[in-house]
Amino acid sequence: MSFCKYCGTQLGEGMLCNCEKAVAERNGSTAYSAGTVNNVSNINNVNNANNTGNANGVNGQAGSASYNNGELNININVGALSQIWVKFLMICKKPVTAGREFVKTATMMEIIIFILIQGICSGLFAAVEINRINYFMKSKMGEYEDLITKYLFSGIKGFFVTLMFSVLISVIFAAVIFCVLKIKKESVDFREALGIVSVRSAVEAPVIFVAAILLFIYIPVAGMLFYISSLIGIFIVAFLLSQYEKVGKDYTVYIMIAVVIVMLIAYYIVTVKGIRLYLPSAINREIDKIPTISDMLESIEKELY
Repeated sequence: MSFCKYCGTQLGEGMLCNCEKAVAERNGSTAYSAGTVNNVSNINNVNNANNTGNANGVNGQAGSASYNNGELNININVGALSQIWVKFLMICKKPVTAGREFVKTATMMEIIIFILIQGICSGLFAAVEINRINYFMKSKMGEYEDLITKYLFSGIKGFFVTLMFSVLISVIFAAVIFCVLKIKKESVDFREALGIVSVRSAVEAPVIFVAAILLFIYIPVAGMLFYISSLIGIFIVAFLLSQYEKVGKDYTVYIMIAVVIVMLIAYYIVTVKGIRLYLPSAINREIDKIPTISDMLESIEKELY
């Protein structure tokens, strides 16, 4: 079973799609040649560095980077980016059918881009939320606003920290899914597990983006929508896992319960260990001054003995 790369119509074996763009491609029309997905499947091979000092970097569908005679040249394949955008929209429109096809055929470049899109939207949400927190703090201080300047949070820092955490959580999620599928003796590789997670990322990203915009209107609804996006992602992963023959719909329920438990533990560890990355330096310095339990016990022991 396949799908039209232009309109997403499901096609039977040997069938051709009759949408305008598919017909134009078969007829050799140039009406869609500029910036369409016809020219996006050419992937350049990675060449070894030769004795003249020229070396090519990693090439992918979305572009290539080369290092020649001390100069870095980056080429962006606009047609490939157009294809990735079409796939992104198709997954948002048909997350299960188009998502299943994407998991089987996606390149690593496409998978990484989808995961990064979700990370960027999450980072944007964090940056806007931090901006709102800073605004609230300053508004409450009134004429003493300057006194809390050093305690304000950094939106840029929050953006990149959240982006990093989002990508890390996605990789952990993929590792858990990969282990589960291997336990069920499915013939999958880690790329396919990442592909499942990237479909979830593609569906979550627009919801998170809308939640970031709602932060300017009504914060409680924005926060609720942000967490709803996570639930949507879990449902998408469950549907995709149920398509595997050895997993099936019955085992999917138990598998997802196990996956959610592991992910909550991982999320808790990452959050607890990384929460201070969001805090301003001034607050971190104050926290460092607070004695730990071991310091307190050591002090009591010295007084007693």
